[in-house]
Amino acid sequence: MRAILSISILSLISAPSFAADIIFDPDPVPPIVSLPEGPFTWSGRYVGVDLGFGRGKVKESFVTENIPESIFNIRQTEGAFGGVYAGFGRQARKLYFGFEGDIQYAGIKGTHADDGGPVAEFTTQWLGSTRLRAGYAMNDMFGQDMGHLLPYVTGGLAFGSFKATVTDNGNEWVGERGDTGYTLGGGFDYAINRNTIAKLEYQYLDFGNRSFSDETDYARVRVKGHTLRAGVAYKF
Repeated sequence: MRAILSISILSLISAPSFAADIIFDPDPVPPIVSLPEGPFTWSGRYVGVDLGFGRGKVKESFVTENIPESIFNIRQTEGAFGGVYAGFGRQARKLYFGFEGDIQYAGIKGTHADDGGPVAEFTTQWLGSTRLRAGYAMNDMFGQDMGHLLPYVTGGLAFGSFKATVTDNGNEWVGERGDTGYTLGGGFDYAINRNTIAKLEYQYLDFGNRSFSDETDYARVRVKGHTLRAGVAYKF
């Protein structure tokens, strides 16, 4: 009996030191595995800035008697513009469809002077558009890596703000208006990386025949032009 008690007491005394010698390994932490990125797609939203140059033409169709006849036959208007654009689109296999809008501050102007002294000036102050876009994603064409290139066509509603003036012997006639027309064009988008998209775009704009007037006189002219712009956007 005494032997049994002695063994029990010795077991209780030695148990803590035995437990201290036991090492418990924590559960191993699984390694962090970075998932591969999916293939590039043009689908998504984007916002960007652009700069461009525009040329146009103004053709007179009618003026009242206090405005010199043919004064608004301006063969060329030209100047720079710049602004912002934003849009979104979806890629389905190689086909792309999207929507884009832009607004531009412009300094596109032209003048015409008569031999008798009157001078007409026509200025495009603002330009903008809301357009549909359709393109074709060109990746790895003919077995060669061409990067991510998206040629596209575009068309839709154009709008702008215009100012027409005639100066004659110190007197000035001014007519201003905002108006809408249509635009058609095309361009290329190029993906510098997954989130940075560069663009080069041409647009033809036609605002039709519009009347510019003050309180007493008016001139009716046709306004049309061409623009070329380059931009860079961030794609979400």
